[in-house]
Amino acid sequence: MLDFDGTLANSLDSMRKAYFAFCSQNGILASVAEFERLNGPPLKEVVSKLFMGHQVDRDIDEAFEDYLSIVKDFNSKTQLTPGARKLLKRAEAKTIKTAIVTSNNKQFVEAFLESNQAKSLIEAIVGDETKPGKPDPAPYLTALKILKSSPENAIAIEDSKTGVLSAQKAGIRTFAYVPLNKPLVPGALETIESLPRVLDRQKGIALVPRLAMKNDRQFLYELRNEPETVKLFATPRLLSPDELDYRFKSDPDLLRRITLIFEKAGEKVGMIKFDLDEAGEYEISIAIVPIFRGKGLASLLLEYGIDAFYAMRGYQTLKARVANNNIRSLRTFNSCGFLQTGKHGRFNILEKRATDE
Repeated sequence: MLDFDGTLANSLDSMRKAYFAFCSQNGILASVAEFERLNGPPLKEVVSKLFMGHQVDRDIDEAFEDYLSIVKDFNSKTQLTPGARKLLKRAEAKTIKTAIVTSNNKQFVEAFLESNQAKSLIEAIVGDETKPGKPDPAPYLTALKILKSSPENAIAIEDSKTGVLSAQKAGIRTFAYVPLNKPLVPGALETIESLPRVLDRQKGIALVPRLAMKNDRQFLYELRNEPETVKLFATPRLLSPDELDYRFKSDPDLLRRITLIFEKAGEKVGMIKFDLDEAGEYEISIAIVPIFRGKGLASLLLEYGIDAFYAMRGYQTLKARVANNNIRSLRTFNSCGFLQTGKHGRFNILEKRATDE
């Protein structure tokens, strides 16, 4: 079961703009902090809290209709969150029933699914018609009843404290969807950095990416300068500590460079790096700790890393350079959708087109 705004639908930015527009129309001094605090409850309840908190004397029902119209305008071009279609198709392939549990308007959600060719992937929608709304468990309990399921046989994905509380109160194992560049959700016991990972985490596959930190410097230095790793890079020589800092340190805004560290049971097993080139496209490189090579982890690291990257930066065309004689790496990149587009010296140039599949 999935929340809609900010989870299945990449709509938080649109909802934020709608909130500021509505507040402006009603003489309310809006703030990002207030928007985040009100993220989760049904829209009519949000209007009621806004008017009460800011002492606005206006009919709630009339104002709700205005707010709903504003939301529809801003959300008209909203798309699925990166990784959402991949998750829905995987669930369908495994005959897992999927429901949307949201505080949004049910008719709007249906229209969104229709326009994004995803309606057939959803079994049920529980919207703002269910009372009381989140953080009460009623929306999730209603979804369980429709799906003819039980809490122990269900999982929920949420992106807000309100939603997490609602699912947890219903007794459902709950994952907070938190891209690696976003703050943690209060109250969440488990998190996923990309939507497709939830089915793997449910099965106990514990290969977890995180952003590289200062204390990873020695690990990255040793991994990058390991003899077999050196041969794989376009610069086939040892790097100094200063060079490594320049080449591997993530940007504060995570725009020009993103370095991910992967851990399994608390042990570092490898890294993936994304670099923005002069053409405005990202080049990806990967390295595995020697003792973990040959264990089938490279394809998982690549897939998980790309999904985590998409969750942070959206869909982007990705490129890679792989040595002509590195057959294993070529197969790994091919398995993740990379195709050869050219050659440069001893390297094959591979590319993965931006797509939501």
